[in-house]
Amino acid sequence: MQIYHADFTYVNEFLPVSARHPVSTAPGQSPALVYLPSIVYQHAVLANRSVFAALSMAVALAQQPEIDFKRDIEPIFRQHCLGCHGSAQQQSGLSLDSRADALRGGYSGPAIAPGESSSSRLVAMLERPPDEGPSMPLGRDRLPPDQIALLSAWIDQGARWPESDA
Repeated sequence: MQIYHADFTYVNEFLPVSARHPVSTAPGQSPALVYLPSIVYQHAVLANRSVFAALSMAVALAQQPEIDFKRDIEPIFRQHCLGCHGSAQQQSGLSLDSRADALRGGYSGPAIAPGESSSSRLVAMLERPPDEGPSMPLGRDRLPPDQIALLSAWIDQGARWPESDA
């Protein structure tokens, strides 16, 4: 009797059957003894996918040119954010006039978590679907996805801000 190993294309109750890697079993030996239960297989596949995703992200970030605050980020802040979160007015207690203010955040906590855009409230508020609550900029058109991606990448790169503006 021949049993076939997984080729990572289909998950079933036990490991998938594939014509790529045959394994012989002794007569009377249960194929279940050769296969891992699917939950173990699924965890192994998810772990491999997670490692692959992390490596892909690291490669993408390493290949991405450094984002410059003055050139790339400040124009977005001026156009979309500083009207409500600048020196004249700090809605929700948030000012984005300086790095210190942005890191301190507003009434809801820090707006930026340098190196972690996925944990940054600024990105969460920009990406929030309208049906889940207010999204920024409030009462105006949403930022284009490329600008949100640029802000996210800047935060992932450490949210560097010129000393004179800090």
